[in-house]
Amino acid sequence: GRTFPEDQDGDRIVSDYVEDYAASIFEHSFVFEDVTKTLEQLKSNGAKLAVCTNKTERLSEPLLEQAQLSQFFEEIVSADSLPEKKPSGLPLMTIMERTRRSKAVMIGDTATDLGAAEAAGVPCLIATFGYGAYDPQVGKAPKFERFDELPGLIAEQLSKWS
Repeated sequence: GRTFPEDQDGDRIVSDYVEDYAASIFEHSFVFEDVTKTLEQLKSNGAKLAVCTNKTERLSEPLLEQAQLSQFFEEIVSADSLPEKKPSGLPLMTIMERTRRSKAVMIGDTATDLGAAEAAGVPCLIATFGYGAYDPQVGKAPKFERFDELPGLIAEQLSKWS
């Protein structure tokens, strides 16, 4: 029965939360099994990897650094990198332009990710274990259960590209 305050109290709560999160960004985070191995395999197969997140740069870049994953990504487009964020297609289209790729596959776990992919005209694979996996809006999207499935699923999606 509680609502989030829409006034200065709400702004203060969000600001305090972000400050606390930034100070301990990786404290309660972890890298899923097979992520590093999968990223290595994708890169060795010639993939140009990028991050498209609705976290701000101030949060996304330190998180990737502390997770020891930033070296895999050629581009990181955060919520404040461009005038629009997901579910707009602009972040994904910008990534494709910057990496000089005409084909891409979005890997995500929410309807926001799926919406961005649809807006950019690219396929999307949704993690069954993500926090948005049970959202009815992602119901019919192709899904994956483990990161080591991604190289094959990405190849399959790219082969369907028209």
